[in-house]
Amino acid sequence: MPSLRLNIRGRLYAGFSILVVVGLIMAGVAIWNLGAVQGQMARLSSLADNTARVQEISINLQALRRANLRYIYDADEPAFKEAAEREAATVELLKAAAKSTISEERLKIYNGLVGDIEKMKSLRERMGAAINAATKGKAALLAGGDELTASSGKVAAAAAATGDTYITSSVADLESKILLVRVANWRFLALRDVKGPATFRANADQAQQRLVALEKEGLPDEVKATLGPVKTALSVYKAAFETASAAVLEADEIYRNNIAPLIAESVDKLKVAETGLKADYQKSRALANGVISNTTLIQEIAGALAVVFGGLVAFLIGRSIAGPLTTMTRAMGALAGGDLKVEIPGRGHRDEIGDMAKAIQVFKESMVETERLREEQVATEARQAEQRKADMRNLAGEFERAVGEIVDTVSSASTELEASAGTLTNTATRARDLSTEVASASQEASANV
Repeated sequence: MPSLRLNIRGRLYAGFSILVVVGLIMAGVAIWNLGAVQGQMARLSSLADNTARVQEISINLQALRRANLRYIYDADEPAFKEAAEREAATVELLKAAAKSTISEERLKIYNGLVGDIEKMKSLRERMGAAINAATKGKAALLAGGDELTASSGKVAAAAAATGDTYITSSVADLESKILLVRVANWRFLALRDVKGPATFRANADQAQQRLVALEKEGLPDEVKATLGPVKTALSVYKAAFETASAAVLEADEIYRNNIAPLIAESVDKLKVAETGLKADYQKSRALANGVISNTTLIQEIAGALAVVFGGLVAFLIGRSIAGPLTTMTRAMGALAGGDLKVEIPGRGHRDEIGDMAKAIQVFKESMVETERLREEQVATEARQAEQRKADMRNLAGEFERAVGEIVDTVSSASTELEASAGTLTNTATRARDLSTEVASASQEASANV
């Protein structure tokens, strides 16, 4: 194993480095997978945002339809202002959706809808001008109608004053025809029927013809004098109706034939975009779930492999350290037991274990040398003991010979001593006798003193 060429510190550092590298690889895989998840989540978020935008745009379009319709019938300025605000908000939403979309089809839809909204704005402004004209025309109609009613009332009053039933009947016929004119006006303003202007014109023409006929009849001067104002008021009323009806029909035509279909078409386009968004959202969610599941599985597998690989590295490193230490411990135990022939393992290692093995080898060699010296000393002591024994034997023989000689000498000497002893005995006896005599002499001397 290449790690055997490293020292223990190097192996430990290498093992930890390998684990760190494995961790970094796992982190890299996790980051890559999380990046994929993040991409899918960003796509989901974009799709969700665009779906919300599309729904809000759809609400704005419905509000545009309602605001424009209300403005047509009520000339409500807040409704007109709301329509402008909705148009601006819708354009911003469409631009945001176009910027974030990744679908070419939906991009075309969004860009096309921006153009449609701009067209709606132009049509709304035209419709607004028509409604303003219609409002002014209605005001003129209201004033003209009041004037027509007042002038026709004066004709009826003048006719009644004559007391002539024919004149009264003729004027009543005129009043009925004028009333039909006003009814046609109000009916048109209420129903906004495209046939209304033709009906109004027919009734107005009949009323004018009746006026002309009355002017030709031999009516009293006081009655004829009241016909002129009626004729003028009718002409003014008719002109006001033509203005108002043309503006109303133009506004209706702009709304019904342009704005409303354009809004409906835009809503249909949004439905297509929304359907695509929902389908893409479902696909992206499925992909995101798949990526998350794969990421989880990969992380679990990577974690398991890291544990196994880390355990294997730890086992190999531990084995490369613990194995030699165990065999070295056994060798040291054998040395301690006196087995000097045991082989010291690990001396070829280039690490701390090799250094320890070399040191133990030196210790073993010292023990072998000590044992050799001890054996030599024992042999020397044995030789010296044998020499001492031989010397003692030689000394004992010489001592025995010396003792024999001494015994012999002593024996002869003892004989001589025995003879000398007898002589000495005699001498002692004489000496005792002389001492006795000396004592007696001494006593006598003392007495004499």
